[in-house]
Amino acid sequence: MAAMASVAPDTTDPDPTDRSTGAPSTVGAGNGSGAAPPAWADWPKALGLFLSIFAVMLVAQYVSFRYWGVKTSPDLAFPGRSLLDGLVRFDGGWYVNISREGYGLRPGAQSNVAFFPSYPLAMRGVAVVVRDHVLAGITLTALSGAGVSVALWTWLGRVGLQGRERWTAFAAQLLYPYGFFLYGVIYSDTFILLAAIGVFLLAESKRWWLAGLLGIVVTGGRPAGFAIAIALIVFSLERNGTLHPPSGDGLLARWKVPVRFDRSKLRANQVLPGVISLSGIAAYSTYLWVRWGDPKLYSTVQEYWGQADGPATWTKEYYRSLLANTKWSELLSRPQSGLEVGTRSVQALILIAVLCAVPFIGRKFGWGYATLVAVGGAVPLVFSADFQGSGRYMIAAFPAFALFGSWLARRPALARGWLVASGLAAVAMMMFYSHGVYLT
Repeated sequence: MAAMASVAPDTTDPDPTDRSTGAPSTVGAGNGSGAAPPAWADWPKALGLFLSIFAVMLVAQYVSFRYWGVKTSPDLAFPGRSLLDGLVRFDGGWYVNISREGYGLRPGAQSNVAFFPSYPLAMRGVAVVVRDHVLAGITLTALSGAGVSVALWTWLGRVGLQGRERWTAFAAQLLYPYGFFLYGVIYSDTFILLAAIGVFLLAESKRWWLAGLLGIVVTGGRPAGFAIAIALIVFSLERNGTLHPPSGDGLLARWKVPVRFDRSKLRANQVLPGVISLSGIAAYSTYLWVRWGDPKLYSTVQEYWGQADGPATWTKEYYRSLLANTKWSELLSRPQSGLEVGTRSVQALILIAVLCAVPFIGRKFGWGYATLVAVGGAVPLVFSADFQGSGRYMIAAFPAFALFGSWLARRPALARGWLVASGLAAVAMMMFYSHGVYLT
């Protein structure tokens, strides 16, 4: 991991383009005389770093289930299980079930309708090639992770991060402790992250309609996916000058908050692509309504996971009861109790930190990105009973990692320490996950 912490070349970063004004960026503008290199330049190095970390993660999950044993597992047979079994835990079994058999409802019990269709549908397509649904999930996540590394690297260059700043932001995302899901684990997060970054790469190039179409994959991939639609609309309105900050030196002007609306600049392609992207969740809700009579069935069945919609969830009643009933003096003798409180508390802190970063993201990269992070973070803040899952959901907050990496890059010693510690934590979490410990 020490090698991973020193990937950032020691170069001076140029001033990034003002992302909130809609001014064209020269980053990635081609390779003519005196022009900056394209944003995707050096992508093989970025992919190489991802593959290096992937190799470490594969070893970690193998060592864990082979020598530490397995606490709980869906126990699914597939080619390569003797080497890759640690990548198939918990919700992975649900995704494989959907890919193999489609959706079904078990009245009064946990059902696979809780899981959105983009990822398992893609798994089914990959299964046609690899001839196994479990292996299809691992393959899809692995390919998505490789795609994320290239797309994220390109996006970081596109928004103006260069040199040490860019490498640090890139490594911070790849070495995020909950980011072990990027490395072959059968969960939808990596696939959805790739689509989300793709949406904004297209939007940065003003390919609004293509961005809206790709957004369908995101909104059809998870309940909080609708954040991409709102963010894309704000992004488009802001970049076209329809939304803009006030003039002067007031607070809103200093933070570049786009509260002024110029109706004369409003065009259909600033709003409709975002609306089109909602087709993913709309199609799934329609399917559930036609088949079972409940367009929000994915939410209704959450009660069987202890996440029923209502005041108990909104006020975090279960999490508060964990805090109140944990006997702190017995943590060493009852480590499971400490694990339940500790994992949830860490995820709560991560979620709060990401939400606190929203105005800084808006000021540096634009308020379309701030909207993506704010809405994506608000969903687990409100609708999770105990913050469980929040650490994993924040994988999608790629603008927050860009902001953090930009800040961290100006503190090289801290950056090295952080990346080493974060990378080691990610490896440890992969090992715990492979062992069958429910972390997020």
